[in-house]
Amino acid sequence: MTTWRGREGGGVNTRRSLSLGLAAACFLWAIAVIGFALDTYTPLPSMAGLEPIVTAGAVVAILVGIGVGLRDGYRWIVD
Repeated sequence: MTTWRGREGGGVNTRRSLSLGLAAACFLWAIAVIGFALDTYTPLPSMAGLEPIVTAGAVVAILVGIGVGLRDGYRWIVD
């Protein structure tokens, strides 16, 4: 198992840390999307600046999806 210290046992699991960080980022982005939708379609007040956060999150999600699709497609062609 790969750790930040580069050896077995004594460090933090890198893959688990990245997974938890990405899950937290997705959760926060989902909250921003809900806040943006509430601001757009209801008279409820919301925080300023949600539109750039929602847009940036969507762009990142699309780029990650393209990367995963290219990786899986390449693996399918090679195998």
